[in-house]
Amino acid sequence: MNKRKLIRITNVPISLEILLGNQLNFMNQYYDVVGISSDKENLRKVADLQGVKVHHVEMKRKITLLYDLIALWKLYRYFKIEKPFIVHSHTSKAGTLGMIPAKLGGVPHRLNTVAGLPLLVAKGLKRKLLKYIDKKFIEQQNMFNYHSILKLVNNHVDGKTDNTFRVWTFFCFQKWYKNTYDA
Repeated sequence: MNKRKLIRITNVPISLEILLGNQLNFMNQYYDVVGISSDKENLRKVADLQGVKVHHVEMKRKITLLYDLIALWKLYRYFKIEKPFIVHSHTSKAGTLGMIPAKLGGVPHRLNTVAGLPLLVAKGLKRKLLKYIDKKFIEQQNMFNYHSILKLVNNHVDGKTDNTFRVWTFFCFQKWYKNTYDA
C-alpha cells in the first residue's frame, strides 16, 4: 500500500532536527515524509539522521521580495508534482512561504505550527508575558518556582541566554492554564 505524503517545512534544517526531534523518523513509518528547508548541506544531514527524503528550497530569514517569490514558486511547483496529503510548516517564515503554495497547489491538509518565540524580543510583549509570571498566580499552581521563572524569562528577554524553547513552553502552558482553570 502506498503511503500518503507528509511534507514538513522549516526555514533552517536545524529546526527540523531540534524542534521536531525524532518525529520525522517516527512518522515515516506511516507517511512518506519529506523535509523541506534551506541550507542543502545541513538538510542532507537531517535526511541521513532521520532516514527521510528532503527537498531543498532556499528561504531567507528576512523578508526579501525576490527570493520569497522564487521560494513560493518552487514550493508551488513541488507541491503540484508531489501531491502531498499534508503540508506542515514549523517556523514563521516557512509558514508564510509554505501555506500559500500549499493552498494554491491543492494540498488538502495544511498546518502551520509556530515553534519558537521570535516575538518575545518585540517591544511590549514582555509586558504581556509578565502577566503569566505573576507571583501569586504561579504559587497558586504549586508547579513552578517563581524566582526561577522570572530569571529565565528576564535572561531571555535581555539577550543574556537563549531560552526560547523553555520560555515558549512556559508561556503556552500558562496561557492554557489561565484559560482552563482561571476563566
